[in-house]
Amino acid sequence: FLFFGKKKKKKKKKKKKKKKKKEKKKKKKQKKKKK
Repeated sequence: FLFFGKKKKKKKKKKKKKKKKKEKKKKKKQKKKKK
């Protein structure tokens, strides 16, 4: 049971990293609009 819980936590961390990448892409698009 404990081992399975640790695997779930690792998957959640990967999802958070993907969200951060999307935020960086949005910031780049805003800079292009200002130009």
